[in-house]
Amino acid sequence: MKKEEFLNNSINDIQETIRSLDNKFFGIFVLLILPLTEDIFLKSFSLQSCKDILFVILWIMSLLFTLLGIYPKEFKIVLDENKIKSSYFRSILNTSKLSSKELEKTVEKLEKIETKKELIFEQYILAKIRNRKLKFFKYTFILIIASILIFISKYF
Repeated sequence: MKKEEFLNNSINDIQETIRSLDNKFFGIFVLLILPLTEDIFLKSFSLQSCKDILFVILWIMSLLFTLLGIYPKEFKIVLDENKIKSSYFRSILNTSKLSSKELEKTVEKLEKIETKKELIFEQYILAKIRNRKLKFFKYTFILIIASILIFISKYF
């Protein structure tokens, strides 16, 4: 197996892991928001007992970690003296169009880049994103389990 093929397979594997984690995060998000649609659930909390307060705090923290896991953090990495910035919100708000001259310059730059270095860089960025999502998934899972245990202990 060639090195470039190995790097391509590695990048594809990391991308699949990120997609899988995103699906899990969206599922968790729906499960965390779903109880808010039920009046019975909302009325069952008086926020006067320690268990209720602790449950609400853990629920809010779970929701926060879920949202942090869904949206990628901005990365600032220096590679060949060029700063690369990536942000979910910037990509949505950036609607500028490239002129044909800018497109030609970009293609010329891409032709000069060594494929192997670019694949290694891509693998590095994706690994950072994957590791960050895994960290937040672990925190969210622990907080949800703790919330469920507190919710169950409220009735027993």
